Amino acid sequence: YSGRFIGNRGFMVTFSDVDTLFTIDLSDPGKPFIAGSIEIPGYAEYIHPVDTNHLVTIGREVTETEGLDGSKSMVSGGILLSLFDITDFSNPKLVNTTVIGDKNSTSEASGNHNAFTFWSEKNLLAIPVSMVDTQANEFSFNGLYIYHVSNESGFELKGRLNTKTD
Repeated sequence: YSGRFIGNRGFMVTFSDVDTLFTIDLSDPGKPFIAGSIEIPGYAEYIHPVDTNHLVTIGREVTETEGLDGSKSMVSGGILLSLFDITDFSNPKLVNTTVIGDKNSTSEASGNHNAFTFWSEKNLLAIPVSMVDTQANEFSFNGLYIYHVSNESGFELKGRLNTKTD
């Protein structure tokens, strides 16, 4: 679903039933190898470096549901932000996640890296979010979500800027 190359390190995420973040050692271009991995529920559509040892991903929350006949299926939920610690490149760790909205929520930042804004000097992340009220069939929120990203505590919502006009 997504990939990122930073110097001689690579990062990729795949999606089947769960998302796997792979760390890839590219120090010998003729012999790249998977150094580590971590599986998490949901999936990432974009990977962004926070600093040398941390990554933020944006994607979708995914949960498993059971049908009346006992069959299981995966259902997409809200927008999923995840923070990873890659200090130990062979053993990446999930630091924190936060979910925005529900299955009707979208973010342009999931498919357009230009819509993902990270201000490293202040550790601030801003992403556009649209939420739909399915009962009223109209946008209930359209604007920016702003987070402080901390390597220790994860995502702290600093505010929302609603650009929805009547």
